[in-house]
Amino acid sequence: RAFAESEIESMNKASHADICGQRGSVSPRLISIDGEEVEAERVKRAASFGTQVKLLCGRLLRQMYRHPFLIYVHFISSFIVALGVGGIFWHSGSNQGGIQNRMGSLFFILLFLTLMSLSSLPVWKEDRLLFKTERASRVYGADAYFTSMLLFDLLPMRVLPPFFFGFFSYGMIGLNEGGEWNLLTFVFVLILTNIVATCLCMAVGAANRNVSAANMVASLFFLVSILFGGFLVNKDHIPWYARWVAYLSFMSHGYEALVVNEFVSNPLTFTLTESWSNSTTGGGQKLPNQVPVPGEKVLFTFGFHPYLAPWDVGFLIAQGFLFAFGCYVFLKASSGDAELFDGDYEEGSHGTDERVVEVDDFADASDRFLHRSSASMTSDVVESDGMFASAHESDVAFLEQSLLNVEGADDEVEDPCILTWVDVVCTLRSGRRVLNNVSGIAGPVNAIGVPSDVELTSAEHAADLFAILGPSGAGKTTLLDILAGRATRTHSIRGDIRVNGQPIVSSQIRRLSGYVTQDDVLPGTATVHEHLLFHAKLRLPASTSSKTIRKRVCATMQILGIEKLADSFIGDQFQRGLSGGEKRRVSIATELLMSPGIMFLDEPTTGLDSTNAAKVVDILSSLGTMGTTVLLSIHQPRPDIFRLLDRVLVLSGEGSVVYSGPSALASAHFASMPFVTLPLADLHIADYMLDVVLKSSRSDVRDMVRAFAESEIAENALLIADTLAIQYEDSDQPPIVVPKYVSPYVKQVRLLWQRLAQVTFRHPFLLMLHFLSTACASVALGLIFWNSRRDTSGIQNRMGVLFFIILYLTLMSLSSLPIWKEDQILFRRERASGVYGTNAYFTAVVLFDVIILRVIPPIFFAVVTYWMVGLHANIFNAVFCAVILIMTNVAASALCMCVGIISPSNASANVIGLLVLLVSILCGGFLLNKQDPHSGGSVAVTWLENLSFVNYAFEALLINEFLDAGTFYFTPKLVDSKPSDAPTDGSDPIKVPVSGKEVLDFFSFGDTRDVMMYDATALLTIVCTYLVFAFVLLKLSQREAMY
Repeated sequence: RAFAESEIESMNKASHADICGQRGSVSPRLISIDGEEVEAERVKRAASFGTQVKLLCGRLLRQMYRHPFLIYVHFISSFIVALGVGGIFWHSGSNQGGIQNRMGSLFFILLFLTLMSLSSLPVWKEDRLLFKTERASRVYGADAYFTSMLLFDLLPMRVLPPFFFGFFSYGMIGLNEGGEWNLLTFVFVLILTNIVATCLCMAVGAANRNVSAANMVASLFFLVSILFGGFLVNKDHIPWYARWVAYLSFMSHGYEALVVNEFVSNPLTFTLTESWSNSTTGGGQKLPNQVPVPGEKVLFTFGFHPYLAPWDVGFLIAQGFLFAFGCYVFLKASSGDAELFDGDYEEGSHGTDERVVEVDDFADASDRFLHRSSASMTSDVVESDGMFASAHESDVAFLEQSLLNVEGADDEVEDPCILTWVDVVCTLRSGRRVLNNVSGIAGPVNAIGVPSDVELTSAEHAADLFAILGPSGAGKTTLLDILAGRATRTHSIRGDIRVNGQPIVSSQIRRLSGYVTQDDVLPGTATVHEHLLFHAKLRLPASTSSKTIRKRVCATMQILGIEKLADSFIGDQFQRGLSGGEKRRVSIATELLMSPGIMFLDEPTTGLDSTNAAKVVDILSSLGTMGTTVLLSIHQPRPDIFRLLDRVLVLSGEGSVVYSGPSALASAHFASMPFVTLPLADLHIADYMLDVVLKSSRSDVRDMVRAFAESEIAENALLIADTLAIQYEDSDQPPIVVPKYVSPYVKQVRLLWQRLAQVTFRHPFLLMLHFLSTACASVALGLIFWNSRRDTSGIQNRMGVLFFIILYLTLMSLSSLPIWKEDQILFRRERASGVYGTNAYFTAVVLFDVIILRVIPPIFFAVVTYWMVGLHANIFNAVFCAVILIMTNVAASALCMCVGIISPSNASANVIGLLVLLVSILCGGFLLNKQDPHSGGSVAVTWLENLSFVNYAFEALLINEFLDAGTFYFTPKLVDSKPSDAPTDGSDPIKVPVSGKEVLDFFSFGDTRDVMMYDATALLTIVCTYLVFAFVLLKLSQREAMY
């Protein structure tokens, strides 16, 4: 209030009003950050639009050259699929099977390119933060960014792959040989359809912040377009109320243009071959074995119209522009909200009261802890100005005892840990050494060598605070990771690391210690209290009561001053939450809950203001009274922070030890070296040591390293390490045995499942999208295929609806691709800390994904669609259909999980996942006519069919539908063909009665219950195999991961 009423603030307002008045503003106001004012537009960005696009495309080209995995996957997969489609549909004939194969190959090529465009979904997410930062800095605009991304994605990955199908598949299949114009039209339509699908995916990706949700939304759009594409449903039998959807389907227009290009002006004469067992009609007339028809009559038979092809191409062009414009609008809208979304804020989240966390809140809470009187910054502050209030003695005792023991103060406190390391060397794969013979000791070394009958004070018995100092790139984090047992496996490490003289391996030190990383890896959708309670339940002994666990969580929050944040969401890139400093305190509280023997912290003061940084270090220094040895890395501590450090290790820029010992002796050691410049009077020792390391020549730094190695301080440290080792070897002390996981497997799975459910129900978009889309799809399919008849079109529709349901569930399983990537870092950190194991995590994720997203949705089709379409009206058949659909959905999901684990990014996972699913769909028995002698007989095709879960599921559903289902009728259309032996008066249409078994025989599917059960068993085996394979891949991926 005083400043607001001061003369300085009045002068500021007057100056601001003058500046705004000079710019023609009616009232004093800030100029828009987005540069919306006309006068500010000219200074918005220095570079022109063309220059921005040129430089952005150049950067994208360099990224593609340095990380070419995605582009290689696109080109290699398109090349392989082009050859594979050409080989599978090799020289398709002109008979009825050849017609089906020609149409099936065109549909599959279009389907492949359309679904491969799903790799464009995450293009806006991968560089989202970089784009927002550079846009806010006026490096370039959203217009230039959109143009460069669109051009760069379309030209290499959407224009080039269709040429593979033009160069290879077109001739291998034997498509229209009427002239070069047909080949050019074929490639042009493929490119155009691919661009339309990509623009649609980009628009969906720009509108959705979640990759899984974007996958689902885009898959839904594609599935609707595929359903009305003209292959799965007879175009003449689309209900009038659904034809508008067919008009909007880009697949319908692209497929019609391809089919018209194939059959119009084709020099071949096609034949409709009928191979039913009944050779006479109900009137006794014989049917011709082959009906010759021109290509135009084939189009008429399937409901296509040649004169609509130019309109189809024009509609595709219009749709491409429309989707691109929608993508641009969504990108502008999301970038316009970027500052509001990512800016710092002071409110609570999700219904909590507005709050501002003051510095005093943190200070008061932390002062309730028992501090050592010596070298304590807090005591100095309290004496000077009384800024920090002290707590009652009862509160101090309670908080201390709550962290000393689990169940109370009666338990005996374990002896503190002394960590020693001698001659630690770390070498990268390139051969460069990061650390060179680093040695040190951390812990209460004052008690070493003291007779057992001599009593030590609490200060002498307490563990100490050890800090690793050094310039950037000196290897501070690397050393901390090695000591904590979390070094990456790509580093070659040697040295001797012990705890209380006992040699210890990485797995033991991880279970014995706590580790707080430099970047706070926390579940953004959980509240602070929920997160800490989750860790406490899993990491505290099983005998701990629920009441004690909750008291311990509350005590830890009070110590770190975060009790007011208990009901606030932590937050992530998609949800507002805590600030950086608050997240750091939550990370420390997570490890402090366990009262670890050793606690490692990587840059714990990063992101904190100076006062709160000092308070954090003050709290860490006080953990010694609990017997916790604390090691932290810190870049350049303030004087008041340095006074709290008991021992320090100073690294040179080359990773060698310049000093390692008591902080109180550091000044005297540096002063003893004659070649080191003496510090100025006002320069603190911490700043002085780092300045000496940074500003000295390389030869002087080597002399410093040599001088310390020969110093008495270094000799004493080695003597202490040797003494501890000898004491351990001479004693009967049992080796340190720490259980791998405190909580049993079942408890881990239960708590992980609860957390997954909590996250899902707080952000139910993906779940609701699954259920709502499946419910709508089941009703829509029932209406489109309502009460399918038993004639030829009815048979086609029954087979089409069953195949589309499988296709729908298969593609919707793509939402399982990123489930391992979204929480991968959190999983690795918590697993390394011994919170839970890979087995429990895999079980919880699979159970949640299978039960919620893979079991429930298929039931909609069995309950709604099955009866609306008029499929085999029997309860047993309906239940069997539901079981097959569930197993199909789980198989596709498990396969996507395998792909998601091995893929380096979400974009590449989309491409690889679609590729393997499309191969299974191609060999599923619907697109490929098994009766045609040119297809279905090769060893490769047979092998793929045996591995295709779609093949087993589709055959089982068809047998379940047609076997013992009554009489069906083949009703061939001989319109305008006029064979001499066919009826010409039209009064008695051809209608051949056949049994369901004969329908199955006609399409070369199994026709017995034994085959149906064999398919179901094979499908179940595939499900189990994929799940086991996913588990093995997850285990192997964690072995190579950095902890």
